Amino acid sequence: MKKQRKRKPILQRLYQRVNIPVNDKGENDKTQCWIWHGVVNNAGYGMLKVDSEINMATAHRIVMIEEKKLINYGDKVEVLHSCGNRLCVNPDHLEIGDINDRIRLQIKYKKHNPMFHDKKIMWPVCEHCGGSDYLPHFKRRHTLCERNAKH
Repeated sequence: MKKQRKRKPILQRLYQRVNIPVNDKGENDKTQCWIWHGVVNNAGYGMLKVDSEINMATAHRIVMIEEKKLINYGDKVEVLHSCGNRLCVNPDHLEIGDINDRIRLQIKYKKHNPMFHDKKIMWPVCEHCGGSDYLPHFKRRHTLCERNAKH
């Protein structure tokens, strides 16, 4: 039987692959990007093995889960880089948002490809509730709004 070795804590493994700049006082510089120097996926995000299985997660999502404790593994939320750098894992540069926030940041940092959207209906508004979260261009109401309008 093969003996399993004890793994280091995930944050320790993560920060071994990060270049953290130091300020004049010898402290971690929270204003600059902390650049990931490990495995990178096709989209340009740092990746790290989470457990002994083959489960991988993006480095910035691991930082948000382990450092800020705002989300859990498997949550379907967007972790955004306020700095616009996909390799940055500085907790002060990470925030939670939705798909519209992500698109706005991509436009701000000129990383958005408008070919994926019809410019006239990029953020359609539900005619029932006025919500502007994800709404396919062919629908005029959220599914829940359609159900509520029928009753």
